[in-house]
Order: sequence, then C-alpha cells, then structure tokens
Amino acid sequence: MRQRQVQSTKVVIEDLWRIKLSHLKPLLDAAKALIELPQEEQKRIAYKWQISYSKSGWGYRVDFPISVRFHLKPRISSDTGQEVLDEAILFQFTTPDGEEREVDIELEYRESNLHKGYREYYFRDSSHNLCRTLYSDGRGIYSRQQLQGRIRYHNQNSSRKMRELDKHQRADNILSSLRGRHFYWKGQPTPILKQALKAKELRDTNPNIYALVWEDRRKGRKPKAPKAQSKNIAIY
Repeated sequence: MRQRQVQSTKVVIEDLWRIKLSHLKPLLDAAKALIELPQEEQKRIAYKWQISYSKSGWGYRVDFPISVRFHLKPRISSDTGQEVLDEAILFQFTTPDGEEREVDIELEYRESNLHKGYREYYFRDSSHNLCRTLYSDGRGIYSRQQLQGRIRYHNQNSSRKMRELDKHQRADNILSSLRGRHFYWKGQPTPILKQALKAKELRDTNPNIYALVWEDRRKGRKPKAPKAQSKNIAIY
C-alpha cells in the first residue's frame, strides 16, 4: 500500500508517536523459528502481536493501538533472478478519522561487531534508509529521513541558556550511567567512551550553567521549557 506523505505544515517531533525496534523484540524473537522452516511454509505463516502506545496530560489521555504482523515477503532478486524472501513488519492501525490503514516496512540486519552470533535488525523505508526508530502522527508511519524538512523541535522556542541547560542535563545522564560499561573493544574506544569524553568536555567548559539559569529566573525571565518526551507506557 502506498504510504501517504506528511502534510506540508511542520509538526513537533516530540509530539509524534515513537515506534522503536526494541518494542518489537519479543515479536522478532518468536519469529526466529519461522526462518528455520522450508520456504513454502514460510510464505503461509506469520506472527502477530499488539502494541498500544499512550500519552497523558492535564485532563486528557490518547491511546494509539497498533497491530503488528511479522511475515516473509517474496521478491525476485535482481542479481540471480530467483525468488527470495524479505523479512517485513506490517503495521495495521486506525487513523483519527476512522480509516483503516496498513504500512509494510521491510527489515534488514547486520552482523554484530561483537561477533557473538546475534543479528541487529533495522527498519528500511521506501528510500532504503536504515533506522531503528519510526515516527507516527496517527495517520502514517515514517522514518526520520522521510520527515526531513517537515519537523521542528520543542527547544527551538527555548532561550539559548535553556538549550545549554538541556545539553548539560544530557551530559549528566551519560556520565552517571558509565558503571559497568566497556570503554575499549579490541584496542579501540567504544561509542559510549566517545560520548562520555564529549559530555565531560561540555561540563568542563561551563560548570556554572545551573547558577546562570537560576539567576535569570530570579530576574523574572521565564523562558519556555521543552516539553517532556512522551514514552511508551503500555505494551501487551
């Protein structure tokens, strides 16, 4: 089914539903048995699952249930001319207008750099971009590349010091979660070590950022704070 494009008006990306690949891990783990079957049986069998995302605020609650179906989609290989099966996820949901809609997104996997035999899956959109998070406004499901130029962020309305405060808070979260992490692999620094070094450098450049923001508030300045990111709170 052809996917409808997002409207030209910009939307706030923090207000969109986030469908992460980690939310589908129980479904992908159960579907591993399907790959071991013969090819003819693989076409007839699929695994279904149900996810429900919820957002709540002052006096309102919005639910976004999605039916997820893992299946193997046949196609003709351009290299060999033979039929191959691609792993895909079919999302079925109802729009706010009551329209039933389906979005079929293929999966890809890469060999883990840890060489421990497990596979890391990625969503592949219509432009063959790989991602691990999809976004939805209730009317479609898109990757970040498909939303390029049509989204904005909450902190774009914040003051410069509030944006700096957000950076320092993210740096604090990184530095406080280093316990038990591996900093080197085969003599090379891991991504978490690179993030920690950047976070420490940011903290050392302006350690008094909290005092500066507090001083602005005492003077009566009230910059708009970014809204908290809504998270998935119901998966069943």
